[in-house]
Amino acid sequence: MLYNLSLETQYENEDVYVSEASERMRKAFQVVRKQLNANFERAKRRYDERVKSTKFREGEFVWHFIPCTEKGMNKKWMMTNKGPYRIIKRLNDVNFVVQKLPTSGMEIVHIDRLTRFHGTVPKLWKQAMRKEQDIAHEMSASKDEAQKNAINVEATRAKSSLELSEQVVASTNNSDAHNMADKNASNCNATSTDSGLGIDVVDDLVDISVDDLATS
Repeated sequence: MLYNLSLETQYENEDVYVSEASERMRKAFQVVRKQLNANFERAKRRYDERVKSTKFREGEFVWHFIPCTEKGMNKKWMMTNKGPYRIIKRLNDVNFVVQKLPTSGMEIVHIDRLTRFHGTVPKLWKQAMRKEQDIAHEMSASKDEAQKNAINVEATRAKSSLELSEQVVASTNNSDAHNMADKNASNCNATSTDSGLGIDVVDDLVDISVDDLATS
């Protein structure tokens, strides 16, 4: 067998041996690298599928995975999920702000450590949520009232503007009427002057006519 042969028998010289060994090592590394990349891609695909399929909404309750150990106790008998925690804010696809109690501090937690909670909501959270609903209702009512007041103010302004416009139009019409009357009077005076009869002569003729009627 070749295993019992010396290097001189298998290869012409040491340079050939080194060259072939290096080539075999490169091929082996390429196979290993390709296999590792394939494993990485499979693991990434499984991880992305799990992460994308899990979606939490703000206000939802979840379990928070907190690994902890106690001396003398096996890990599998310990409660590693704490909560329920409430999701206060969604920062991005994988990070969430959670809070255990309404009076406790907030934490930023990765989605890997969160599990959907199915159970009864704690009493403290029920009270806090009821208060939030009342505040939201009051704010909505105040907003509606403010919008109604704004509409009334706009209606009053529009009405005032309309009345002012009507007054301006009426004043303009009266001024035009007076100007027309003055113009007509001026035209009458001009006509009387052109015909050689003054206003006094017209008045005298009117008086004579009245006297003749009284005599007859």
